[in-house]
Formats: sequence, structure tokens, C-alpha cells
Amino acid sequence: MENTNTTPFKKFDIPVKMGFITALVGILTFTLGNMLFIKNFVPYIIFLIVSFILVVIMLGVTGAQQRKAMGGYIEFKEAFQAIFVAILILCVCTFVYSEIYTHFIDPHFSDKMKESSLRFAEKMGATQEALDEAAKKADEGMAQKNNISNKLLSLFWSVVIYSIFGFICAAIVKKKRPENAA
Repeated sequence: MENTNTTPFKKFDIPVKMGFITALVGILTFTLGNMLFIKNFVPYIIFLIVSFILVVIMLGVTGAQQRKAMGGYIEFKEAFQAIFVAILILCVCTFVYSEIYTHFIDPHFSDKMKESSLRFAEKMGATQEALDEAAKKADEGMAQKNNISNKLLSLFWSVVIYSIFGFICAAIVKKKRPENAA
């Protein structure tokens, strides 16, 4: 399948576009999850997992679209490069949005997460002593999480985790040009 498009191929057009679209999906699912499910821990976690899977699928679509734009063939390195650009945009945009969300849109987000987790633990039969200890650890964890170096470390790990799935997507979408093809 040859590239019959008359416009010159720009290798970052698709990854940048898909990065912003994927970031928008991530932001919308984050916001919807917080609006709809934050009070119920298990549905919230399930929603986050489904959202993550949706984002990974979109990263695979990024690689597939890049392959199509390149005439139907793409090396692993080229596929991962396109997906990685989308990952960087996704992670930075969602990081910035989550900071805005937790500081300005819903400044009580951390408290809601803590309450939801404690309610779940209580439903599962945790003792009051265990609940008190969990609340104490949640407060300590939130204090640590609000440290700027920990936030940047969290951003780094998001990139790493998505990159692992990006490698898998790149391996799936790669397609070598046949030896006898020009």
C-alpha cells in the first residue's frame, strides 16, 4: 500500500494530534470518574482501569495511524517514537490538569479519596483501630504526595508506565517493508 497523499509526510503531525486527543480523553475520564464514582471505591477503581485501557488503545491507534500515513509500513523505532510523543503530551497535559483540578476545581479531592477508601475498608470489616491507622497513613501519604519532587517523580513514573504499554503497541503496529519492495 503506497502513500498516495500529495502532501509531504510530517512525522510529528499525527503523534501531536493524537497526544492532545488522548490527553483530552484522559482528562474527561478523570473528571467523570471523580464526579460519578468517587463516593464508591470499587466502581471508581474499575472506571480508572477502563479509562487506562482506553488510553492505551488510543496510543495503539496513534501508531496505526502513523503506519498508514507512512504508506502502510513502519519500523518498531518509528512506531514507538510516534507513540512516545503522544505519551509525553498525554502525561504532561493530564499532570497539569490534575494539579488544577485538585487545587482549584475540587480542593477537597484528597479528602474525598480518603473517605471513600475508609468507607470501603469499613464495609470490608476493618476494625476501628485499623481504620484509624489507615486514616493516619492516608494523611501522611497525602502530605508526601504534595511535595513537588514527589509530584515530578509521579509524572516520570506515568511516562514510564505508559511507555511500557507504548512498547507493546509499537510491537503490534510495526510492519516491515518487504525486502523486494522499494
